[in-house]
Amino acid sequence: MVSELQACILLHIFRELSCICPERKTPELRPENVLLVDDNELLLSGMKRFFEKDFVHVTASTTGEDAIVNLRQHSYQVVVLDIKLPGISGWEVLDYIKRNSANSSVIIITSSEDPGIRQEAIRRGAVECMGKPFGLDDLKHVLLEVLSHKRHQRKLKTYPVRFGNKCTGLVCNLSFTGMFIITDKFFECGTTLNDIILEVKEGEVIPLKGEVVRTVESPPNTSHSFAYGWQLPEGLNYGLGIKLLEQPPVYSSLVNSLLL
Repeated sequence: MVSELQACILLHIFRELSCICPERKTPELRPENVLLVDDNELLLSGMKRFFEKDFVHVTASTTGEDAIVNLRQHSYQVVVLDIKLPGISGWEVLDYIKRNSANSSVIIITSSEDPGIRQEAIRRGAVECMGKPFGLDDLKHVLLEVLSHKRHQRKLKTYPVRFGNKCTGLVCNLSFTGMFIITDKFFECGTTLNDIILEVKEGEVIPLKGEVVRTVESPPNTSHSFAYGWQLPEGLNYGLGIKLLEQPPVYSSLVNSLLL
C-alpha cells in the first residue's frame, strides 16, 4: 500500500516533471494513402505500426492478389512492394499499377542480392528499390522524398504539344508513365494518339504515343484549375490524362531532369 505521505511525494514529483517536460502535441497526420505489400507478416506489421504514426491511411497486404483488390478499391499515392510474393508476384503487381494506377509511385523492397533487380525495377516504373534488411527510418525518408516530388514536381513547367488533326495544347504534368494535357479538343477515354509531338524547346521535339485514360471538361470562358492548380488558358477547355504507350529514352531523361 502507498501511504498518504508517499502519495503526496509522488504527486509532487509528477508535477515537477510536468513543468520540466510539458505535454507534447501529437503531430498532424499526413493525408496520403500508403499501401504496404509483403508476405513477411512480422515485417509488414512493424511497417504498418511505424507508418501509422505519420499517415492517416496505411493499408497492409500479404499477397499480390490482396494488393490488387485494394488498388481497385482505393487510390494510393505510394505503394511499398516486395517482389517475392506467393501467388501473384511483385513484378505482376507493379505491372498492374503501371497499367491501371499510373499516379501511384512504387518503392520496391527485396531480399535479393542480384544487382540487376534494381535496374529491372526502375525500368518497369518503380521510383526506388531498397534491399532488405533496411531501417524503417530510411524507408520513411525515401517515402517522404517521393511524396515531396509528387507534390512539387513539374508544377511550374509547361510544354507546348500538338497531336491529332491540328490539335494543340499545353502539357502541365509529366511522369515516367504519362502526362496531363490541357487542349482545345475533347477526346473519349480509350482513344489512342499515335502522333503526340512534345515541344521541349524551339527546334527540339519528342515524338510520343499514348492512350487517353482520363478526361476533364470545362465550359468555355470559365475559369478552371484542373487538378494541378493551373488556370485554364483561353481556348483550352479540356484536360486529358494520357498513358504513354511508346516513348524514346530522351523523354525519360527529360523527366529525370525535372525531378532534380
